[in-house]
Amino acid sequence: MNVKLKILHLEDVLTDAELVGIEIKKSYLSFEKLDVDNRIDYINALNEYVPDIILSDHSLPSFNSLEALKILKESFLNIPFILITSTISEEFAVEIMKEGATDYILKDRMQRLPNAIVNALEKFKLEAEHQRASQELSLLFNTIDEVFFSRDVINSKLIQVSPACEKVFGYTGSEMFNTPNLGREILYPADQHIHEENYKKLLLGQTVLTRYRIIHKKGSIRWVESKIIPRLSETGVLIRLSGVTRDITEQKLAEESLVRSEGNLRSVFENTDLSIILFTND
Repeated sequence: MNVKLKILHLEDVLTDAELVGIEIKKSYLSFEKLDVDNRIDYINALNEYVPDIILSDHSLPSFNSLEALKILKESFLNIPFILITSTISEEFAVEIMKEGATDYILKDRMQRLPNAIVNALEKFKLEAEHQRASQELSLLFNTIDEVFFSRDVINSKLIQVSPACEKVFGYTGSEMFNTPNLGREILYPADQHIHEENYKKLLLGQTVLTRYRIIHKKGSIRWVESKIIPRLSETGVLIRLSGVTRDITEQKLAEESLVRSEGNLRSVFENTDLSIILFTND
């Protein structure tokens, strides 16, 4: 069963309210419509009816569409607002759109209304999805243990770095921004050549996945892994680097410990006079 679209219509002329309803019925939209003609009923409808979209005449006895739009914004309801009016000046059209109206319809061109409603709802749906995605990305950016970064190569400055930089490198975001070459300065001297080799690949537009050591602010040597994605201009010039860096010190130490254990075991086999036979159940 399809959910009906809830339309709140602010209109004080009964025949005009009926004409709007007739025009919408010509479309495929399934809807219900609540008509109000004063400020108090309008405010109550926003709180109790909770519409999906608002259609509003401009001039009413007690207030107008600009005031209705202001009340909507103050209610924090994120829903489309379409002005339906007999005449409108270009200046007023610009003004009400700046104030947040989604669209406006002239009463002598009412046939455009159904499409305007569909377009407005789709626009708000996409904006809501974009806002939700942005919020989720922001949460990820600010809470994950990996360092997300972006660097302007042309101007040699950091554009963006996530708060995890303090955990991985020991330096705050402000310190990273205020010292443009800090990322290079904390490289472990013996691994400088890795940076140089990677940069040659980045200049060619190649994505790099690399491991190297850094000197933490507290003086300890840490292993990190970085995935760096280059962006080239239309002329093939490297203009931006973006990527993610994570601390792999514990992983690296575990790998080195395993290598040592295997080496010790191999030494036992190679240097003992005993014969060792391994049995299986096969």
